[in-house]
Amino acid sequence: TEVFEPSAYALGIGYASILTDKFAVGGHVKYAGQQLGRSSVPVIEDSLKVKRNKAYAVAYDFGTIYRTGYKSLKFGMSVRNFSNEIKYETESFLLPLTFRIGISMDLMDLVSNMDNHILLTTIDATHPRSYPEQLKFGMQYGFMNTFFARIGYNGNSDQKSMTYGFGIKKFGAAINYAYTPYGIFGDVQRFSINFQL
Repeated sequence: TEVFEPSAYALGIGYASILTDKFAVGGHVKYAGQQLGRSSVPVIEDSLKVKRNKAYAVAYDFGTIYRTGYKSLKFGMSVRNFSNEIKYETESFLLPLTFRIGISMDLMDLVSNMDNHILLTTIDATHPRSYPEQLKFGMQYGFMNTFFARIGYNGNSDQKSMTYGFGIKKFGAAINYAYTPYGIFGDVQRFSINFQL
């Protein structure tokens, strides 16, 4: 074999539409692939054939959001990575098909005179194909739509549980930071900078 340098890629396009003041749907189609490197395989005596170990598939995601009409209470559902089987030589597998359903609400809607504050709370239930179901909780506190503090919890996960983060948004720009203790893989830190016109 050559040097083992696996790589993966995905390229897609999505579309979403608000059908009514309460109901929205969206979809996404993507071309995803994985390459495991090249290998030399004997075909006849003293003869080798170089094989490129790569596979690809077209996959689909779709989801809906329903606004209940009660304060900011919303329900959402999504299905990700719906595709045909991918095959390497004799072994075939499916992309990690995942069903997710969630609920969210700004709890400050229940308190009067708190217009400068938000307390967005979410609960997600995830049913993946390849590992047990998970329940995820998250909260984001925001002040004057400028300063944000975040905390989350991943239930039934081998390597991660609590996550933390904060963000600042002003003049169409946002800076965000997230910290995730990731068990044997160490701590994961994420930074992002976003611009909006």
